[in-house]
Amino acid sequence: MKFSENEKLLCYHGPLLYEAKCVKTRKEGSGGYSYYVHYQGWNKNWDEWVTEGRMLKINPESREMQKRLLEQHLAATKESKKSKSSKSSSNKKTPSSRASTPDTSGTSGASFIKKEEATPVSTHELLRPHPLPLLLAPD
Repeated sequence: MKFSENEKLLCYHGPLLYEAKCVKTRKEGSGGYSYYVHYQGWNKNWDEWVTEGRMLKINPESREMQKRLLEQHLAATKESKKSKSSKSSSNKKTPSSRASTPDTSGTSGASFIKKEEATPVSTHELLRPHPLPLLLAPD
């Protein structure tokens, strides 16, 4: 067993390393161990069982790796945001081309028909079926 209960460690969650605490340990059928970890500063709903492969002891090398992974992740997300914003800025429509804004410049508004006027209102009374008899005859 590499890690003991209540030991602080670094644990992979997604692409990054986070500081965590080993809460419980259990022996797996294959001879390895799995650990229930709590990520420091996170809600307990994020606590999870992880294998030794996702965990690192806290030392200067692992802290450096954590820092490097964070920098790489921030650079990658910054690049993806840049490419998304450049694509969306070239596809932006002008405010006058919005379909939800009717063009009333130069007209009194008579060029379009209001929805209430366009939909005919039915004045027919609804036909209702006769009520069922109170007592039904047996078959």
